[in-house]
Amino acid sequence: MQRRRLLRALAAAPLAALPQVSRTANAGSVVVIGGGLAGLCAAYELNRAGHRVSVLESGDEVGGRARTLRGAFADGLHAEVGPLYVPDAHTLVLHYARAFNLALAAAPDDARVPVRLLRGRRLRMSASSEPDWPYALRDDERALGFDGLYARYQAPLLARIGDPVDANWSAATHAALDALSLPEALIEAGASKAAAELLTAGWGGLWGEGIAGVSALCVLRDGLLQSASNAHYRFVDGVDRLPQAFARELGERVRTRCRVIAIEASESRVRVAYLRDGQRETVDADRAVCALPFWLLRAIETPAQWSAGKRAAIASQRSFSALRTTFQMRSRYWLAHGENGQAQTDLGSISAVYDVGAFQNARRGLLQTYSGGAQARRLAALPEAQRHDEILHALDRVFPGALAQCESAVSWSWDAQPQARGASAWFAPGEMARHAAHLASAEGRVHFAGDHTSPWIRWMQGALHSGLRAAREVHEAAA
Repeated sequence: MQRRRLLRALAAAPLAALPQVSRTANAGSVVVIGGGLAGLCAAYELNRAGHRVSVLESGDEVGGRARTLRGAFADGLHAEVGPLYVPDAHTLVLHYARAFNLALAAAPDDARVPVRLLRGRRLRMSASSEPDWPYALRDDERALGFDGLYARYQAPLLARIGDPVDANWSAATHAALDALSLPEALIEAGASKAAAELLTAGWGGLWGEGIAGVSALCVLRDGLLQSASNAHYRFVDGVDRLPQAFARELGERVRTRCRVIAIEASESRVRVAYLRDGQRETVDADRAVCALPFWLLRAIETPAQWSAGKRAAIASQRSFSALRTTFQMRSRYWLAHGENGQAQTDLGSISAVYDVGAFQNARRGLLQTYSGGAQARRLAALPEAQRHDEILHALDRVFPGALAQCESAVSWSWDAQPQARGASAWFAPGEMARHAAHLASAEGRVHFAGDHTSPWIRWMQGALHSGLRAAREVHEAAA
């Protein structure tokens, strides 16, 4: 409980740390590259502080991965294809939601249960009884149950990490943990191979190319930060209302369809070149905030004087392939079976299932499947009808009745979006210790933002945290 309170306090700290200042003679000009939440947040706070801001977004609309599908479903239903919910420890998201009067709904507290489909066995995750796990656990491990296994093997690994939000926290300090995958770290801690498989079951398509190829430090840091939460919320009208609210406040300072092709920097100025409607244009500013994931930044000409550490971090950053497929159902039939529409599986074709139609007060329902890594790329390459048929048959194994209930389906591949080319960053074993210190560091007059530069990679909290940090850096440099 003490650690949870500490993490919640640390999560709130970046908001208080940004100076609330009035317009001064020291205000400068800033060009922000990227109109996702990180770039919009940085621009919004810098504009409020009196700086002259412009935002260059390559797409037709702002928001980055904070994207809501509208108009694709009956009854006015919508579906998130990026961030789905907000943990209550993500205080920056809650702050801006309140600031823009955006409605949030808390997840209902009821007795309905999630489901796991593991090794062909469908398990209802009741809090009152332990499932018969289909793994060859040792006798002492089976007696512990899942929570006991977690406490014996995984909780001590979390305790080793410390507080990742602390300014002095360093991934290099945890190089030994970073060098392992989570299954390897669990086995090193004494877990049997079967226990390690159980503790990571269902995560195969949620990280990188599979949990066995992802840094244990990367995954555990994420889990530790989420453990600070007691409840979860959703944006009632869709998560895209948040970037839209930032954009409304910024007005004409946001320019869409501006694809940046080069960043030039001197000791006194920054020049950013971009293409708009096929024409090359430039904008000069005192400073720049680059809020692009590094795999997109690799396609942009950047200053030769950037440090070797930054260049290595840019060259090595990996993007996660994710495919979200949303099925419109005649009803939310799973509720009648005492199930909440949430699931994790080891099926390969789908790793997780979410009830994304909750809180929308409609008779129909929306079940969304999540596929990642190589499976996401394989499925995205299939003809649409074949893709939907394969995923729907897998979904029917998780929530029987899906075949009979399904009315339509829509897929969203993040690899296929020109402004994203992937869903999120991740680290293979050994990469955090080598590159984490260079992710957020400024290079002269160019500052960096994006969830990949924050402790909360993959989360809106991380995007906003990084935007606030970059805004603070620019503001303090201009003072």
